[in-house]
Amino acid sequence: MNPNFTAVVLIILSLGLFFSFTDSEYVKIQALKEQQQQYITAQVRSNDLLKMRDDLTAKFNALSPVDLVKLEKLIPNTIDSIRLIIEMEGITLGFGVPLKNIQVNVTEAKNTNGSSNGSYNSALISFSITTTYNNFQELLKGIEKSLRMIDVQSITFTTADTDIYTFSVTMKTYWMK
Repeated sequence: MNPNFTAVVLIILSLGLFFSFTDSEYVKIQALKEQQQQYITAQVRSNDLLKMRDDLTAKFNALSPVDLVKLEKLIPNTIDSIRLIIEMEGITLGFGVPLKNIQVNVTEAKNTNGSSNGSYNSALISFSITTTYNNFQELLKGIEKSLRMIDVQSITFTTADTDIYTFSVTMKTYWMK
């Protein structure tokens, strides 16, 4: 046999082996390396999230029981319409004014695009009271000082006497889902 012929055959066999087996295996190995890098990145992110969770848990556990009660009152996990009415009535009775025409309307919070917001819900509270303007101002200050997160939506009034008004108030409060 001719030595050049053997060399050519071996080169052709090695090229055939490269294109039929080695190249496809090399592509598979590259894909596995990319996947391995994605796993490493995910593991790093996971470790960061675990560290963040541990830090937040430590901060939460460091809160005093009094602060936890205040936090729960600020944005509760559920809406309790009766407790909310009792809380509002407690504020108004402190000024000698009973609530009338109380209504609580629970609504689901929506984003601007109309989809449901996954973090909180809200409730509209409507009531009316009959009192003087100065007393009503003090009552609003009392509501403002309460721990519950409340937005006053509307206030309307009518006069019954020269110094006595009937105020209709609509407020919005929130709670976490």
